[in-house]
Amino acid sequence: MKFAVPHVVAITVAAVVLAGCSGHHETSEPDAKARLSALSQQLAATQGLHVTGFAMTNSGQKAELDLQISNTGEAVGTLSAGGQPMKYIAVDNTEFLRGNAAAWQALGSKEDQAKLYDDRWVGLPTGLFAKGLAQTLGSAALGQALSAGKPDSNADSPTTIHSGDMTVYVGHDTGGQDTIDKIDFSPFADASPTSGLTGDNGADQALWLSVALAKMTRRQIDDLYNGLRDTLPGAIVGAVDPKVKLSWDGRSGPCAPGTCSFQITLKNWVVDDPQGRIKHVRVRYSVTGTVDGRQATPGAGCDGFVDMSPNSSLQLSCTFTFPVTSLSGWVHAELTADATGYEQDEADRMQRQAIANRAKVTALPDFTPPK
Repeated sequence: MKFAVPHVVAITVAAVVLAGCSGHHETSEPDAKARLSALSQQLAATQGLHVTGFAMTNSGQKAELDLQISNTGEAVGTLSAGGQPMKYIAVDNTEFLRGNAAAWQALGSKEDQAKLYDDRWVGLPTGLFAKGLAQTLGSAALGQALSAGKPDSNADSPTTIHSGDMTVYVGHDTGGQDTIDKIDFSPFADASPTSGLTGDNGADQALWLSVALAKMTRRQIDDLYNGLRDTLPGAIVGAVDPKVKLSWDGRSGPCAPGTCSFQITLKNWVVDDPQGRIKHVRVRYSVTGTVDGRQATPGAGCDGFVDMSPNSSLQLSCTFTFPVTSLSGWVHAELTADATGYEQDEADRMQRQAIANRAKVTALPDFTPPK
């Protein structure tokens, strides 16, 4: 499935509109509140936004964004890390990514985990970003955030309005009305986008991003929802599920000249699933090992799939072979695994949610770009 790149409707940059203005400008608090209110209402009635820019992960990696997001938070698009593009979809406050191993490493995954994620749909890992991207940048959500804002009464320029962690860059449409050119979420006044974004106690910080916004036309909205309709079933069923956590421990088993086994206890537990969505867990695993410091060849039981109940454990046995005839007893093994808890009924539910929201979005006024 290829996602159509929407026709970008450029919004006049405020700095161009106000050419010739210079010096310090003050915006009164009542005026700033009125402008925020008008912009909030405009966003609430917008079918969707084409969002381009970047967001920072909690561990400090920069991800380039090119997303098409509906008013209600459904989305398709591209997230790029380390120059590697990844497909992105979102529905019902759930986000999925698909990219190669290099992209996952650029987002902070370890090499072995990135190999398991390679070219697979993965539920966006919990804590990768401080907030859901589509959930935050849908036009209805942005409008609500603006309506709750408390703007600075002394803005540096009439083209910017500060509200909490947000800076709103204001442009004008062809009729001279305020429109949003760009939004920054920059919660760290003295930090740079390349610094780590986690506090001393490891707690997640607020979302840091900088994006330009362009309204989407009805045709672009139709492309978005058609893309979701064609992609959702295959993306969700079997996707790596970040709500399923895994742990393991092991010990060396019976050994003989040239062969040794490793006994593994694999455990899973489910987090943040108050509705009990996850009823079945499928784990894909791979075991690598050394014997007496020499690389061993994995054999029976060292990789594959196992089915588990949520919050359960099971025993695995992996057999290694190695080109030596004596053994001092040092066996070292590493297990890398991922799990899915998404099943067909979940994909069907999300599909129904997308269809219902499409009807709500297309009932909003269509946007016709200026000629």
